[in-house]
Amino acid sequence: MRYLICIALALLGFSGLAMARPHSCDKQVMAKLTQLGVAASQIKTKSFIEVRDGSIGARLIGYEAWIELDHCRGNVVLNMSPECSIQQAYTKGTCKIEGLKSYR
Repeated sequence: MRYLICIALALLGFSGLAMARPHSCDKQVMAKLTQLGVAASQIKTKSFIEVRDGSIGARLIGYEAWIELDHCRGNVVLNMSPECSIQQAYTKGTCKIEGLKSYR
């Protein structure tokens, strides 16, 4: 799984123009962040990663949104279905949000 995330992050770095358009799940992500008390002004960066199964053809099984906030070192991570419904939310690093599990 980490290998796939590394590849996805590398591809995001080369996607330049693709990052100019909002992701199809952006509205759901922003709604969840608002629900969690995170203001848009607190968002430093927002990255979306496609999650695919390991089979031939690599079927899309969902997305991960990694949101870097300006007041902590880490991310808010949202796991989503291919239809953008949020299935899980947690924080990484020093970011803490009430009601979410936090992992180092």
